[in-house]
Amino acid sequence: MGCICCACDDSHAEERRSTVTAAGPVLKRRCTDTCWLIVFILYFTCFIAVSTIVLRGSDTTKLLHGQDHNGKYCGLDERKTLPFVYYPQLNADIKRDMTLRHAYGVCVKKCPRMGSRVEDKFPGEGQASWFVHLPSYGLANRCVPYADVTSTQGTKMCANPPCLAKDSPKSQIEVCGTKLDGTDTYWLLGPPDNITTIGWKAVDGWTEDAIKRRIVIASQEDKSTQAKCTVVVTRERTVKLDQVDSDLRHELLMEYSGFVYRSAQVAWKNRKIILSLGIGGSLLASFAVIVLFTQCIACVFPILIVLLFLLLFSAEYVLLVKANVLTGRTGTHVANILNVTYSRPWGELPASVTDTVFYSSEETSTQDFFKGSAGALA
Repeated sequence: MGCICCACDDSHAEERRSTVTAAGPVLKRRCTDTCWLIVFILYFTCFIAVSTIVLRGSDTTKLLHGQDHNGKYCGLDERKTLPFVYYPQLNADIKRDMTLRHAYGVCVKKCPRMGSRVEDKFPGEGQASWFVHLPSYGLANRCVPYADVTSTQGTKMCANPPCLAKDSPKSQIEVCGTKLDGTDTYWLLGPPDNITTIGWKAVDGWTEDAIKRRIVIASQEDKSTQAKCTVVVTRERTVKLDQVDSDLRHELLMEYSGFVYRSAQVAWKNRKIILSLGIGGSLLASFAVIVLFTQCIACVFPILIVLLFLLLFSAEYVLLVKANVLTGRTGTHVANILNVTYSRPWGELPASVTDTVFYSSEETSTQDFFKGSAGALA
């Protein structure tokens, strides 16, 4: 069998060129470009040597165990039951040292919940109790804080077309908002929040039975009615905890860590779609290219280029729909035309598939994730 191919030993180049067009395998095989085999062996030996020196001279404990303010590793020795390290005054640590090499840490059993208190089991000369003003997630046994809200309540409404107000509504377009906040000309795209129901009762004068009926109708998943909406209005109420002395560097770091955490959550929730498009699509495309190229490369290559651009355009369209940048009505209309024009032996697509492709996500973090994905693909 052949060894390493390069350009050092070229004494048999003429023989190789003369046998390119010959039928069948080359009978006299020999190793070529053996000088590069020596280079590879030297490189691999140096790699092993350097790796051994680094492992022997480095403290690998720091990779999976953070240090508290006493310089002790969390999860080891007397702190064995406290594997995570929480940073209660990260804002002050950033002001003192941007590298965070000497951040004030507290060993904890698990990453604390926002709004709770952390008790330092080994306070020493430090503070014994800390208030948790930000949520955090565990990464390499470190509690990484991120910017988030404690609670969010809101109602999605449609501004255009306007609400068709009726005393006895039968569809979502007939369930309007409330005069309490000036949303009485909008109609609800989902269940109402507390502000809307309070406005219905206190300002609009609806009875308990009428409010219950409106809640039931607004909570229905009427895709055909919702598809008529061209302008979506989102009203939200949030509660957020902030430090008084928080500066810009701390806020930027929290926003970045929050974006990473939310993106990872969205990617995990949509892992089936990502794996299907990534692995399944690449395998199918590779198989098609291999099979078709052996038949007629002159006519297949332009077709594959066109199909590739159509595939990229379709993926960009789906991402923009999921990001709530596009409405998805064009895709739904095309799918309905294909359903009527062509009969498919496997029947209609499942509702979960059409909802995934043609309807946007309701979560803001999910929309931001798909916006970033669409920008990266573009």
